[in-house]
Amino acid sequence: MKRLVVATIAMAVLAGGHLLAAGFAINEQGARSMAQAMAFVARADDPSAVFYNPAGITQLEGTRFYFGATAIAQQSTWNDASGALAIDSDDRWEIPPHMYMTYQLNDDWYFGFGFFVPYGLSKKWADDFPGKYSSRNVRLQAFYINPNIAYKINDVVSVAVGLDIAYSTAKLERDLYLAQIIPGVPDGYFSADVSGTGFGANAALLARINEQVSFGFNYRSQIKVDFDGDLTNTIPTTGNPTYDAILTGLFPNQEVETAITMPDVIQTGFAFKPSSAYSTEIDFQWTNWSVYDELPFIFSQPTQALVSREIPKLWKDGYTLRWGNEYQYSESLDLRAGAYYDWNPVPDETLDPMLPDSNRFSFQLGFGWHNEKITLDVAYMYIYFMKRDIHNEPLYGIIPSSGSYESSAHLFGLSLGYRF
Repeated sequence: MKRLVVATIAMAVLAGGHLLAAGFAINEQGARSMAQAMAFVARADDPSAVFYNPAGITQLEGTRFYFGATAIAQQSTWNDASGALAIDSDDRWEIPPHMYMTYQLNDDWYFGFGFFVPYGLSKKWADDFPGKYSSRNVRLQAFYINPNIAYKINDVVSVAVGLDIAYSTAKLERDLYLAQIIPGVPDGYFSADVSGTGFGANAALLARINEQVSFGFNYRSQIKVDFDGDLTNTIPTTGNPTYDAILTGLFPNQEVETAITMPDVIQTGFAFKPSSAYSTEIDFQWTNWSVYDELPFIFSQPTQALVSREIPKLWKDGYTLRWGNEYQYSESLDLRAGAYYDWNPVPDETLDPMLPDSNRFSFQLGFGWHNEKITLDVAYMYIYFMKRDIHNEPLYGIIPSSGSYESSAHLFGLSLGYRF
């Protein structure tokens, strides 16, 4: 009688994302690059290079600051198997920030510092969504601090290394189907708040082969974050002391622990500049999502309904192909456009409502205004997700177990830069 309760509680924590990049990655870390589908690793010639390719900061003289945010409006729809019922998610606007600083130490050595949110989770469903017993409201944020040192070997090749310090928070809220335990009892509410830290590293290379062609490579290591925090269960009173004692005994407030590994990422790209006014770039990205094979969830006071276990996730590696373009329209105005295709890592067996992921196509537009000191970059992105039919494994107890998901997202990026 309690198996469904056990399964849906345990599988729910930390399993989804913002629905921007495949999995729960957020690659939109600067409005200039965002307007070009984040195809930027082979040019990397503004301070957001700290994220995309820190070897590129050797192109930046003096001291520079670049900061901004991306406003994200997303929505998912669950359609039942008959097509007669459709329920939309009730997602909040999310605004992950970014901030960079670069400093030229001398002719050969450069320092870069970044603060950004490369992984995130946000998905909220309505009260009448049948999957509310898997997830009603979930949010995860991973804040990275990333100092880098870059060395200009010669006029062609530059390299960089850096340290990643990650602090992550997560919140999961979901309904508890208590009527499966005691018929007629209304739903309870499960709310877990956890946080944790982890450390990693990054390395990069930029080769400016000639005035027209450049190559970029960027690697960012995986980071395991160990989470701990508090679980609060809100259990309705039944008016029957025996029933109340059973329910509070099955769902006590307590401490919880889990862990998740932010994956390794490799980005490579070639840029071509056929004229002084136009540049184009093609990038390929590999994300090691297969590290997300299972999710441990440990209760400090396990019960028959709250069982410590490892939840199968079985994710595959993710791949992204990007194309970005920039055209200098005038001395102070640049026009930008791009597109990418993203292969999602979530297998059919473990598809759940916190991340109703699918392959997706995206296009971007934007512009940049600048003078000798100030830069203003603006970007718009639309993401179309392919329809995803639900064929998850019944053994895992994921709700809903049939129907389909459809999703889309609109993103608006704004970044400001200043050069000393």
